[in-house]
Amino acid sequence: MKILECANPKNACQLTYEQIEEAAIKSINIKGFECFFVNLGQNIGYSMLVFKNKRYIYHANEYQRYGHYDITDDDQLFTLYVKELNDGLFTDEEMKEMSYTRDEYVQKKYFLENYFILQFHYLPTWYESTRFKEMYQMLKIQFPYRCDVCRCYVDSQEIVDQANKYKENLEKSLKNMENNHKLLRRIISEKIQKKDMIKFMSPIMLLSSIGIDYHDLTEDEKKIVHEELRKIGVDWKDC
Repeated sequence: MKILECANPKNACQLTYEQIEEAAIKSINIKGFECFFVNLGQNIGYSMLVFKNKRYIYHANEYQRYGHYDITDDDQLFTLYVKELNDGLFTDEEMKEMSYTRDEYVQKKYFLENYFILQFHYLPTWYESTRFKEMYQMLKIQFPYRCDVCRCYVDSQEIVDQANKYKENLEKSLKNMENNHKLLRRIISEKIQKKDMIKFMSPIMLLSSIGIDYHDLTEDEKKIVHEELRKIGVDWKDC
Protein backbone atom coordinates (compact mmCIF):
# COMPACT_ATOMS: atom_id res chain seq x y z
CA MET A 1 0.00 0.00 0.00
CA LYS A 2 1.43 3.35 -1.06
CA ILE A 3 1.36 6.12 1.55
CA LEU A 4 1.24 9.77 0.49
CA GLU A 5 2.87 11.58 3.41
CA CYS A 6 1.15 14.94 3.96
CA ALA A 7 1.65 17.27 6.89
CA ASN A 8 -1.76 18.92 6.51
CA PRO A 9 -4.77 19.16 4.13
CA LYS A 10 -3.07 21.97 2.19
CA ASN A 11 -0.29 19.56 1.20
CA ALA A 12 -2.89 16.97 0.17
CA CYS A 13 -4.52 19.49 -2.18
CA GLN A 14 -1.20 19.96 -3.98
CA LEU A 15 -1.11 16.31 -5.05
CA THR A 16 -1.97 15.64 -8.68
CA TYR A 17 -4.86 13.52 -9.94
CA GLU A 18 -2.36 10.95 -11.27
CA GLN A 19 -0.53 10.69 -7.92
CA ILE A 20 -3.75 10.14 -6.02
CA GLU A 21 -5.18 7.70 -8.55
CA GLU A 22 -1.99 5.61 -8.39
CA ALA A 23 -1.92 5.58 -4.57
CA ALA A 24 -5.64 4.92 -4.07
CA ILE A 25 -6.52 1.95 -1.87
CA LYS A 26 -10.07 2.07 -3.19
CA SER A 27 -11.94 4.29 -5.61
CA ILE A 28 -15.64 4.89 -6.09
CA ASN A 29 -17.80 7.07 -8.30
CA ILE A 30 -20.33 8.99 -6.23
CA LYS A 31 -22.87 10.92 -8.28
CA GLY A 32 -20.37 11.57 -11.06
CA PHE A 33 -17.52 12.52 -8.72
CA GLU A 34 -14.37 10.38 -8.60
CA CYS A 35 -13.52 9.62 -4.99
CA PHE A 36 -10.19 8.08 -3.98
CA PHE A 37 -9.59 6.44 -0.60
CA VAL A 38 -5.92 7.02 0.25
CA ASN A 39 -3.51 6.90 3.17
CA LEU A 40 -2.05 10.39 3.70
CA GLY A 41 0.36 9.33 6.43
CA GLN A 42 0.41 9.65 10.21
CA ASN A 43 -0.50 13.35 10.31
CA ILE A 44 -3.79 12.95 8.44
CA GLY A 45 -4.52 9.24 8.13
CA TYR A 46 -7.00 7.59 5.77
CA SER A 47 -8.84 10.12 3.65
CA MET A 48 -11.23 10.37 0.73
CA LEU A 49 -10.14 12.84 -1.95
CA VAL A 50 -12.72 14.06 -4.46
CA PHE A 51 -12.37 14.98 -8.15
CA LYS A 52 -14.65 15.96 -11.04
CA ASN A 53 -13.34 16.29 -14.60
CA LYS A 54 -9.94 15.44 -13.04
CA ARG A 55 -10.15 18.70 -11.10
CA TYR A 56 -9.88 18.79 -7.31
CA ILE A 57 -13.14 19.33 -5.43
CA TYR A 58 -10.98 19.95 -2.38
CA HIS A 59 -13.66 21.36 -0.06
CA ALA A 60 -15.44 18.00 -0.24
CA ASN A 61 -12.43 15.97 0.95
CA GLU A 62 -12.84 13.82 4.06
CA TYR A 63 -9.86 13.63 6.43
CA GLN A 64 -9.48 11.12 9.26
CA ARG A 65 -7.57 13.38 11.67
CA TYR A 66 -9.02 16.73 10.66
CA GLY A 67 -12.52 15.34 10.49
CA HIS A 68 -12.31 14.25 14.16
CA TYR A 69 -13.18 10.65 13.37
CA ASP A 70 -12.50 8.18 16.18
CA ILE A 71 -12.83 5.18 13.86
CA THR A 72 -9.48 3.59 13.00
CA ASP A 73 -10.63 0.63 10.90
CA ASP A 74 -10.06 1.59 7.26
CA ASP A 75 -13.09 -0.32 5.94
CA GLN A 76 -15.39 1.42 8.42
CA LEU A 77 -13.87 4.79 7.54
CA PHE A 78 -14.38 4.15 3.84
CA THR A 79 -18.07 3.32 4.46
CA LEU A 80 -18.48 6.45 6.59
CA TYR A 81 -16.84 8.65 3.95
CA VAL A 82 -19.08 7.23 1.23
CA LYS A 83 -22.17 8.04 3.32
CA GLU A 84 -20.95 11.59 4.04
CA LEU A 85 -20.22 12.27 0.38
CA ASN A 86 -23.52 10.74 -0.75
CA ASP A 87 -25.23 13.30 1.48
CA GLY A 88 -23.07 16.24 0.38
CA LEU A 89 -22.64 15.74 -3.38
CA PHE A 90 -25.41 16.25 -5.93
CA THR A 91 -25.98 15.45 -9.60
CA ASP A 92 -27.30 17.99 -12.09
CA GLU A 93 -30.70 16.28 -11.95
CA GLU A 94 -30.80 16.47 -8.15
CA MET A 95 -29.91 20.17 -8.16
CA LYS A 96 -32.81 20.80 -10.53
CA GLU A 97 -35.26 18.97 -8.27
CA MET A 98 -37.22 20.79 -5.59
CA SER A 99 -35.97 20.61 -2.00
CA TYR A 100 -38.62 19.56 0.50
CA THR A 101 -36.72 19.81 3.79
CA ARG A 102 -34.54 22.46 5.38
CA ASP A 103 -31.62 20.02 5.61
CA GLU A 104 -31.80 19.22 1.90
CA TYR A 105 -31.98 22.94 1.06
CA VAL A 106 -28.94 23.73 3.23
CA GLN A 107 -26.90 20.86 1.78
CA LYS A 108 -27.67 21.85 -1.81
CA LYS A 109 -26.94 25.52 -1.10
CA TYR A 110 -23.58 24.57 0.44
CA PHE A 111 -22.79 22.38 -2.56
CA LEU A 112 -23.56 25.21 -4.98
CA GLU A 113 -21.51 27.78 -3.09
CA ASN A 114 -18.50 25.56 -2.34
CA TYR A 115 -18.23 22.49 -4.59
CA PHE A 116 -19.95 23.19 -7.90
CA ILE A 117 -17.49 25.68 -9.41
CA LEU A 118 -14.40 23.62 -8.55
CA GLN A 119 -15.02 21.24 -11.45
CA PHE A 120 -14.38 24.10 -13.92
CA HIS A 121 -11.58 26.54 -14.72
CA TYR A 122 -12.42 29.82 -12.99
CA LEU A 123 -10.97 33.08 -11.69
CA PRO A 124 -12.10 34.18 -8.19
CA THR A 125 -13.48 37.71 -8.00
CA TRP A 126 -11.58 38.48 -4.81
CA TYR A 127 -8.33 38.55 -6.81
CA GLU A 128 -9.48 41.89 -8.23
CA SER A 129 -8.44 43.72 -5.07
CA THR A 130 -5.02 42.10 -4.66
CA ARG A 131 -1.59 43.40 -5.63
CA PHE A 132 -1.76 41.16 -8.72
CA LYS A 133 -4.41 43.38 -10.26
CA GLU A 134 -2.55 43.90 -13.54
CA MET A 135 -2.02 40.18 -14.05
CA TYR A 136 -5.63 39.62 -13.01
CA GLN A 137 -6.92 41.90 -15.77
CA MET A 138 -4.92 39.88 -18.30
CA LEU A 139 -6.36 36.62 -17.00
CA LYS A 140 -9.89 38.00 -17.19
CA ILE A 141 -9.58 37.95 -20.96
CA GLN A 142 -9.70 34.15 -20.71
CA PHE A 143 -12.64 34.28 -18.28
CA PRO A 144 -15.06 36.88 -19.66
CA TYR A 145 -18.23 35.70 -17.90
CA ARG A 146 -19.00 36.74 -14.32
CA CYS A 147 -20.76 34.21 -12.09
CA ASP A 148 -22.15 36.06 -9.07
CA VAL A 149 -23.53 32.86 -7.53
CA CYS A 150 -20.02 31.37 -7.27
CA ARG A 151 -18.19 34.70 -6.90
CA CYS A 152 -15.88 34.18 -9.86
CA TYR A 153 -15.29 34.62 -13.59
CA VAL A 154 -15.59 31.63 -15.93
CA ASP A 155 -14.94 30.86 -19.59
CA SER A 156 -18.49 29.83 -20.51
CA GLN A 157 -21.89 31.48 -20.19
CA GLU A 158 -23.37 27.98 -19.80
CA ILE A 159 -21.69 27.66 -16.39
CA VAL A 160 -23.22 30.97 -15.28
CA ASP A 161 -26.65 29.90 -16.52
CA GLN A 162 -26.36 26.54 -14.77
CA ALA A 163 -25.41 28.15 -11.44
CA ASN A 164 -28.22 30.71 -11.77
CA LYS A 165 -30.71 27.93 -12.50
CA TYR A 166 -29.65 26.04 -9.39
CA LYS A 167 -29.94 29.18 -7.25
CA GLU A 168 -33.40 30.03 -8.63
CA ASN A 169 -34.56 26.49 -7.88
CA LEU A 170 -33.24 26.68 -4.32
CA GLU A 171 -34.95 30.02 -3.73
CA LYS A 172 -38.21 28.62 -5.09
CA SER A 173 -37.86 25.55 -2.87
CA LEU A 174 -37.29 27.73 0.20
CA LYS A 175 -40.32 29.88 -0.57
CA ASN A 176 -42.52 26.81 -1.06
CA MET A 177 -41.30 25.31 2.21
CA GLU A 178 -42.00 28.53 4.09
CA ASN A 179 -45.50 28.75 2.60
CA ASN A 180 -46.22 25.09 3.37
CA HIS A 181 -44.99 25.52 6.95
CA LYS A 182 -47.21 28.56 7.49
CA LEU A 183 -50.19 26.62 6.16
CA LEU A 184 -49.41 23.64 8.41
CA ARG A 185 -49.19 25.89 11.48
CA ARG A 186 -52.53 27.52 10.66
CA ILE A 187 -54.27 24.18 10.05
CA ILE A 188 -53.09 22.78 13.38
CA SER A 189 -53.80 25.89 15.45
CA GLU A 190 -57.26 26.45 13.95
CA LYS A 191 -58.62 22.94 13.46
CA ILE A 192 -57.29 21.14 16.53
CA GLN A 193 -58.52 23.79 18.96
CA LYS A 194 -62.05 23.18 17.66
CA LYS A 195 -61.92 19.51 18.61
CA ASP A 196 -64.16 18.72 21.61
CA MET A 197 -62.22 15.54 22.45
CA ILE A 198 -58.81 17.22 22.43
CA LYS A 199 -58.00 16.13 26.01
CA PHE A 200 -58.95 12.53 25.36
CA MET A 201 -57.14 11.91 22.08
CA SER A 202 -53.50 11.07 21.48
CA PRO A 203 -51.49 13.50 19.32
CA ILE A 204 -51.46 10.92 16.51
CA MET A 205 -55.24 10.63 16.64
CA LEU A 206 -55.66 14.41 16.76
CA LEU A 207 -53.58 14.87 13.65
CA SER A 208 -55.36 12.02 11.90
CA SER A 209 -58.73 13.62 12.71
CA ILE A 210 -57.78 16.69 10.66
CA GLY A 211 -56.33 14.66 7.80
CA ILE A 212 -52.63 14.69 8.73
CA ASP A 213 -50.61 11.46 8.91
CA TYR A 214 -47.71 12.21 11.27
CA HIS A 215 -45.54 9.48 9.78
CA ASP A 216 -45.78 11.03 6.31
CA LEU A 217 -44.40 14.38 7.52
CA THR A 218 -40.85 15.56 6.94
CA GLU A 219 -38.58 16.19 9.93
CA ASP A 220 -39.14 19.94 9.56
CA GLU A 221 -42.90 19.44 9.54
CA LYS A 222 -42.75 17.19 12.61
CA LYS A 223 -40.94 19.95 14.50
CA ILE A 224 -43.70 22.37 13.53
CA VAL A 225 -46.35 19.90 14.73
CA HIS A 226 -44.59 19.56 18.10
CA GLU A 227 -44.32 23.34 18.48
CA GLU A 228 -47.97 23.98 17.62
CA LEU A 229 -49.29 21.19 19.85
CA ARG A 230 -47.24 22.56 22.76
CA LYS A 231 -48.89 25.96 22.29
CA ILE A 232 -52.33 24.47 22.89
CA GLY A 233 -51.20 22.31 25.79
CA VAL A 234 -51.13 18.95 24.04
CA ASP A 235 -48.46 16.46 25.13
CA TRP A 236 -46.79 15.33 21.91
CA LYS A 237 -44.47 12.75 23.46
CA ASP A 238 -46.56 9.93 22.01
CA CYS A 239 -45.69 11.04 18.46
